[in-house]
Amino acid sequence: PINVDCSAIPNHVRPVVRAVAIPRQQPLSGLGGLVQQIMSGCGLCCPLDGGSDYTTAAPPPTTLHAPRVKEVNVVLECVHSAAMDVATIPQWQRCIGKTIASDTSWKVGPRHQPQAFCNFLPDMSFLSDEHQARPHLFELAWQPPCLFLRKPNPQAHLVVSGMPVRQQTYVLLQNVEVGLCRSEGTEPFLSFRVQRHTVQETAEHELGGSGKCGKAAAAAEAEAAAAASAASSL
Repeated sequence: PINVDCSAIPNHVRPVVRAVAIPRQQPLSGLGGLVQQIMSGCGLCCPLDGGSDYTTAAPPPTTLHAPRVKEVNVVLECVHSAAMDVATIPQWQRCIGKTIASDTSWKVGPRHQPQAFCNFLPDMSFLSDEHQARPHLFELAWQPPCLFLRKPNPQAHLVVSGMPVRQQTYVLLQNVEVGLCRSEGTEPFLSFRVQRHTVQETAEHELGGSGKCGKAAAAAEAEAAAAASAASSL
């Protein structure tokens, strides 16, 4: 073996071990980007010399959540009645409305809105014995961001835009129609178009001059208060 005296080798010839900073890779997109973020921890690349070639990774963008809508104005417009031609009465008389707060519900039926139902269902004989025995025909619940339809019981025959509702609850979209049927597979004898608006949207709508939603909601509130008062006096 050959013994080499390292002290005799000039400094400029000796191998020098330097700490080299690894340039930051461009972020990947899609699934690769997600994996890269998870695996890189905080995603910081610290330069050794402070040069401009090495940058500090920006923190991941925060997700902005939409504000929770605490209440919503719901208007039900009767668009079909087997008892009469609803086109012969003013629109506001065939509408019922209510402001539904978050995680609360609104019961709909002749017992809860008697005057309104007299407008578009003057002959209650169109209601079957089962419908008349129930405390309400259906129920609407607001659980942001969804408006739900609830059946009074599993045997109730309801359709949404012609499709049978077989589950106990059903998500309602804007302008769908809720129909009540006497039995499975029959045509609805009463149908309502569902419209929902935030309180701010309703206020802007009323300032525009229409005010139909506000009229229906105010009438429903007054009627509900009268029905509650009458029930408490019994």
